[in-house]
Amino acid sequence: MAHHVRVRDFMTKDPLTLREDDLLRQAVEVVMVRRIRHIPVLERDRFVGFISDRDIARIIAETGPEWPARTVADVGPAKVPVLRPRDSLARAAELMRSQKLMALPIMSRDGLLVSLLTATDLLNALVESQTVLA
Repeated sequence: MAHHVRVRDFMTKDPLTLREDDLLRQAVEVVMVRRIRHIPVLERDRFVGFISDRDIARIIAETGPEWPARTVADVGPAKVPVLRPRDSLARAAELMRSQKLMALPIMSRDGLLVSLLTATDLLNALVESQTVLA
């Protein structure tokens, strides 16, 4: 992939988010119904981390029948590196590969979540590039 291709060209726009005080059952609905595997978590409109379908499955297994009353904060959103829309797609891919991440948050200069970049977004970029697949 060329280094001039930017994250903004392939990022997932308008990602669905959850708040730390949302109930875990809302996260389960997002994962099961909307088939979203990585959900950005916000606290007072600021990104605090991701929860994944695996995180949700783990907390359900650990808490048993009490899980619907738990909050997203109980899952412990994972902290991850952040990118800016102008960052290169190559840098994003290297970060995701080296840290074994499936999604990265894309932040504005003022620290607000703009979007996210997922492994699927990177695959879409690869398919579009044609030069790599030729």
